[in-house]
Amino acid sequence: MKYILKTVALFAAALSLAACGRECAGLFGGSYSFKTSGTVTADLKADFTRADGTAVQLDTTGMEIALVTEQGQMNILKDSRDAVVVTMNVLGGDVKVFNAYADGDVLTVEPFRTRVKLNVGRIGQLEIPVTVSGTAERLGDVVIWELEYEGDAKTVLPDGSAEIGISDSEVKCVAREND
Repeated sequence: MKYILKTVALFAAALSLAACGRECAGLFGGSYSFKTSGTVTADLKADFTRADGTAVQLDTTGMEIALVTEQGQMNILKDSRDAVVVTMNVLGGDVKVFNAYADGDVLTVEPFRTRVKLNVGRIGQLEIPVTVSGTAERLGDVVIWELEYEGDAKTVLPDGSAEIGISDSEVKCVAREND
């Protein structure tokens, strides 16, 4: 009898693993609360005038710049056997929608365009367009996203202008499934 129960348990485990190979996108589905933070490394050129009338010129390479932290609601919706649609409703901000594809227990983000805010020291916050890619893994009730940001922009400042180009990024998004 014990032999039969062990055989049945092993068979059920094998079927579960085989089902994942056919339909892993379903492993990620759900409603989550998320928070995204991190840094980008960028080249920055800026010309602006301070409030006291002093002209400032910056020409910095490899500057580490913090992202403005985002948080809100995320939904991961199964689209097909190996694909999901992810919606992110940022608290007090934008809505982002993108696709990702399951390969085993990893989601790979299909690159998408969005805008992010950067805290740039003396200049203040800059909002620039970026292309986002990356991967995600589920650990228990948490999905951890490792994201890569690429982009460059020219922007007008209140008293000048700035050019910024991202050369590297370290961005994480942690999403905990809602009860």
